[in-house]
Amino acid sequence: MALEVLRDSYLATLGTSDLEGPWTAAVTFIHDNDMNIYWLSQPAARHSQAIEKGSAVAIAITAEWESSSERALQMSGRAEQLQSVLDDIHEAYAQKRGRERHEQLQKSLERGTVWYRFTPSRIELIYGKHFGYNRQRVL
Repeated sequence: MALEVLRDSYLATLGTSDLEGPWTAAVTFIHDNDMNIYWLSQPAARHSQAIEKGSAVAIAITAEWESSSERALQMSGRAEQLQSVLDDIHEAYAQKRGRERHEQLQKSLERGTVWYRFTPSRIELIYGKHFGYNRQRVL
């Protein structure tokens, strides 16, 4: 069910913290079957700088907002800037976001954006249809 939420979503709220305090940023993401989250960002962005300094991060993803059928994930873990990315990440991006977005991705990479990966250490699932308001610990 958690993978279903990831499949049906494309926007995540990334939470970081730095010397100025907590900060959130909306990021467009893709995922792999191990529930790692990947997104593109500028290294100079505040959240990227916090990740560079080794901060732990949190991510919230909502696939459906209606309270009786809400589907969402809340996760905590670590994020890192990737030095290189396999072609399958680019292909997954193209499949999820469309070929037009894939072309925009190439231009974005040429302008200095880089890939980041979030590896979860805790995942909680909210799935109203099956569990009501009781969160389920996935990891």
